[in-house]
Amino acid sequence: VVSLVVSGADNAHMLAQLRKLSELKQKKGVALGRIVIIGGGDNLSQTAVYAPPNMNASVLEDPAALRKALRVSSTEFGELCSALDVETAPQVDADAILSHFDISFSPAWIVRYQGRDYVFEGSTDISRNFTNDGRFIR
Repeated sequence: VVSLVVSGADNAHMLAQLRKLSELKQKKGVALGRIVIIGGGDNLSQTAVYAPPNMNASVLEDPAALRKALRVSSTEFGELCSALDVETAPQVDADAILSHFDISFSPAWIVRYQGRDYVFEGSTDISRNFTNDGRFIR
């Protein structure tokens, strides 16, 4: 299971990581975990969480306000969320996530494998850590 923690302060960066995640799912069949977008627009404390429907996700109170805070068009962002088959989920404490996984750089890819979390930060090509049939390579 692969989760993504990404800064929402730079839309191009954020969307590029979401595209990489989408390719990982579509080309290699990797199961997705949560997508945590931290910051965006002028509100660096804004946090959004997206998750597959089977992770008991629930709708945020105001997704339009979130899109505005992240400065992403609803069409562009919606298409990626649709391709990833995720929906909005309950918000989380960004500092807690960053601290728990000792994350300093965006993006951070968190791979849950055999009960252990593996964290890859920065410009890592996460797809290299998976075989063509989606098995994780440590």
